[in-house]
Amino acid sequence: MDAQHTDNNQTQEQEIDLIDLFYKLLAHWRWFLLAGVVAFVGAYIYVHVTTPIYQASASVVIKDSEGSDKAVDELFQKVAPTSLASSNMQIEDEMEILRSRSILLQVINELNLYTKYKIKNGLFYSETMVPPISATLDKESMDTLRGALLIQVEKAGERYAVSSAMNDVCVTETFTDFPAFVETPAGRCTLRLLPGHAFTEPMKMNICRPIDAVNYYSRQLTVSTTSKKTSIISLTFKDEDKKRAEDFLVKLIEVYNRDAMDDKNKVTGNTLIFLEERLDSISYELGFVEKHLEQYKQKERLSDLKTNMTLDLNTNNEYEKKLLDVEMQLNMTTYIYNYLMDEKHRFSLLPVNTGISDTELMRLINEYNKELLERERLMNTMKTDNPTLVNQDVRIDALRRNVISSIAGVKDGLNIARTDILRKTNYFNSRIGNMPKQEREFNNIDRQQQIKANLYLMLLERREQATISLAATMNKARVIDPPLTADAPIAPRSMMIYAGSLFLSCIMTAGIILFGGVFRTRIVSVAEVENTQLPVIGIIPYTKEGVGVQEGQNGIMEESFRRMRSNLRFLTGEDDKKCILMTSTVSGEGKSFISINLALTFAFLGCRVLVVGLDIRRPRLAEYFGIKKDIGMTNYLSEADIRPEDIIFPSGMHKQLFVAPAGPVPPNPSELLERPKLKEAFTYFREQFDYVIVDSAPVGLISDTLSLNKVTDFTLYVCRIDYTHKNALPEIMELQRSGQLNQISLVVNGGNLAERKYGYGGRYGYGYGYGYGDNDKNRK
Repeated sequence: MDAQHTDNNQTQEQEIDLIDLFYKLLAHWRWFLLAGVVAFVGAYIYVHVTTPIYQASASVVIKDSEGSDKAVDELFQKVAPTSLASSNMQIEDEMEILRSRSILLQVINELNLYTKYKIKNGLFYSETMVPPISATLDKESMDTLRGALLIQVEKAGERYAVSSAMNDVCVTETFTDFPAFVETPAGRCTLRLLPGHAFTEPMKMNICRPIDAVNYYSRQLTVSTTSKKTSIISLTFKDEDKKRAEDFLVKLIEVYNRDAMDDKNKVTGNTLIFLEERLDSISYELGFVEKHLEQYKQKERLSDLKTNMTLDLNTNNEYEKKLLDVEMQLNMTTYIYNYLMDEKHRFSLLPVNTGISDTELMRLINEYNKELLERERLMNTMKTDNPTLVNQDVRIDALRRNVISSIAGVKDGLNIARTDILRKTNYFNSRIGNMPKQEREFNNIDRQQQIKANLYLMLLERREQATISLAATMNKARVIDPPLTADAPIAPRSMMIYAGSLFLSCIMTAGIILFGGVFRTRIVSVAEVENTQLPVIGIIPYTKEGVGVQEGQNGIMEESFRRMRSNLRFLTGEDDKKCILMTSTVSGEGKSFISINLALTFAFLGCRVLVVGLDIRRPRLAEYFGIKKDIGMTNYLSEADIRPEDIIFPSGMHKQLFVAPAGPVPPNPSELLERPKLKEAFTYFREQFDYVIVDSAPVGLISDTLSLNKVTDFTLYVCRIDYTHKNALPEIMELQRSGQLNQISLVVNGGNLAERKYGYGGRYGYGYGYGYGDNDKNRK
């Protein structure tokens, strides 16, 4: 239960923290609004200033190797299939070829993409794909180009002025008509007026090295496969101009097919040369072998003995097959005979489909097995001495004897057939073994002639295939979807930029609000004060009017002091603790303003309230109340004939509010506050007034306030937003731990109530507050 209760508390604290965070951000809604407007305007300018980027796409299918490549593959598969057979085409290789610099360089050179033209349109220059003039560098100059060449042409009266620059070298000259040959830092350049165009507006031309253009355009090209199981390649290209993007892909596919065709024709040409050489060599060798065969037959007077030899071999093979069949039947009959002669197999079934060709024997075996099965059926229902079972055994024994007799006859017949087949086999083997020597030599010569003839025919066939492949002009990449550019640009993406800019503006604004205080040295929120774990007894808002509380009013300032008054009354209770010390870290934090207004709030209840000025080093209380008499607490403490009632004056603000000003600045303020008369004065104050509020000196500068600890009951420590330093908070906590000040409670001056998780309805709302300047008069 305790663990569950702890988890619930942690969850509740987390929820409270999220609510605090929400209200903290909500308090700065104007910041978010301003940041959103600025981000939206910036995104709008970016979207409308940035040049749109379009994407063209196409898809091609890569066909398998054909023509001469296939012919060569089949050729080497015939000759040496284990070492020279070529591997199948890999789609990844073709993708790398499409991305290769050599292919892209051809595309860029043929489309002249290393030159960009811009024409003046109003105040700016915009790129154009149809310029009125073209600029061409000499081939020698292009080969030695070391950077980007910038050329500007404009019309000056009847002449044309051209300026060129490269690597901080500028050249300017004029000409009268086109075509013009001008000298540039990169070399000689030719300017031509294109047919059907007129040169009227200034132009800029940028000529870069083709390899630099390759590096740029390769980043805009994407080559990928639609699936791992297909040979379809998807091509996409991004460019500022729709038509140029489509032209690039069209030219890329064209160059790829042309390059593949050149490679194929090169391979096919080399293959034809190889085949022609081999045909010449094989033709000569085939003629030599055929001449040798002709001479051998004439010398040995041989005819076609191959037919007789083939007949003898076939006949011998047939007899060997018959011998194998007879021996197999003989072995099987011997096995069945021995099986039947064994008494332990007396009632065992005989094998069938054994390959024995004697039908009578197979009939007896089937009948024998049938009787055995009948006996097994009878054994399931009868005893062994049953007459029916005995008669069945007699029939089985008779059949068994008949089978044995039949097997013996079959064995004898098979032995006779085996002997006859062996005799004939030996006859034909002797005929083959006595084949004349010249016949074997004839076969050797004939074999060589057949090998040469087959090889010659194969080479003729491959040469025809290579010739047909060389004449074919089929592209390797077949276009499935021709290049097409989408109407909408892919960049800049307006909606994404608008949404992203608004999102980033919110994130940055929230980051500044939440983490900007890390780099600040002053307190910026009420939450920082609350983190000290000391009670925050009141939050005084920041207001533009700069006025205090007024009787009978229900403004946010009055409500804030009423809330602080209620908290103080709760702390004092019914005890005789009515003396409140008001202090701060440094001057200017508003402790005097809060002292006066808090006293007025108590006076509105009908309580007699005395405000005591003990900031004797910088006394301002008399000035705030308009008291002209130069007498106060310092006079009472330093002079023996002055009584406490002599230094108490009406405030002029409320009949129940009185003031005991500080008086003149003494030379020894610290020692003055240590005199016993101070306790006597406060004893009198406690007797005459319901509440005594002491406006003391800042505790962070001097130690005067610590001397008042013995005469006061509570301490209200004022912290002002955007004024009090952060390092003052640890000092306040140390004062509480050390007991140098009694019961410290914090008052936040200039706080933003919108940061709190509550608000005022009606006309109060959020956003009221009160501010202070360096001039103390503003705190009246």
